[in-house]
Amino acid sequence: NLNKKAVIYARTATMVQAKCGYSIDCQIKECKKFAVDNGYTVTEVFVDADESGSNLERPAYKEMTKYCETHDVDVVIVWKLDRLTRNLRDYYTKIVPFLEKHGIKLWSATESNEETVEAELMRNIGIVFAEYERKLIGKRISMGLTITK
Repeated sequence: NLNKKAVIYARTATMVQAKCGYSIDCQIKECKKFAVDNGYTVTEVFVDADESGSNLERPAYKEMTKYCETHDVDVVIVWKLDRLTRNLRDYYTKIVPFLEKHGIKLWSATESNEETVEAELMRNIGIVFAEYERKLIGKRISMGLTITK
């Protein structure tokens, strides 16, 4: 396929996160470079700023899925998988089935995209740790133990 098409999805959960190395601009820049390096044309960029990765009820995520249903998309590119979700159940019950149904691959600009049993294990571990981190942060906030810089 000479005319491979990609969409990019970027997300930050907080404005502090956006300023400390996970900025939307940096995510998009790395994803665009990854797309070009791998022969893809980016047709659309979807951004959820100040949105949690705990569920898929995010405006740009919903917009992206609608776009993927009605346009020719070969791959969704994210900076890291945890930008798309921090919930293992959503990953396996919603994201993976949706992408498979539409013949779309999910690639990370910064993590392994190999299609091996070992790479799948590492993706699973990464998402489980992202979910753990999300829950831990929530627990700290609810206990009033937020860490400030």
